Amino acid sequence: MTKRLNRSPPVRADTLECCQTTCPHCAGPTWQHYTIVRTILSLQGSLRLSLKIRICRTPSCPHYRKPYRPQAQGRFALAHHEFGLDLITEIGLWRYGEQRSVPQIHTLLRARSAQ
Repeated sequence: MTKRLNRSPPVRADTLECCQTTCPHCAGPTWQHYTIVRTILSLQGSLRLSLKIRICRTPSCPHYRKPYRPQAQGRFALAHHEFGLDLITEIGLWRYGEQRSVPQIHTLLRARSAQ
């Protein structure tokens, strides 16, 4: 069964590309092979990221056809997660810094989204 959510469309969209266009192992060229689209929820709203994945095309390279992802993706969210680092940090501060309960955190998040 698919996951259905009633979310608003992303407020912002961004495209991330690899900084390095050559393979770090064999110094051969890499090609942009495919694009992954991720939607991340942050305190500013939802963000749609397009990640341009590159692969090494040199058959003799030990990392032949292994994906190279943009390095900047780590500043938005953890791998395989849909919540932004700013949201995780804010919830952690409320939970462990201010000793708030889960219902209190839920109320704070609802109040923040209503603004």
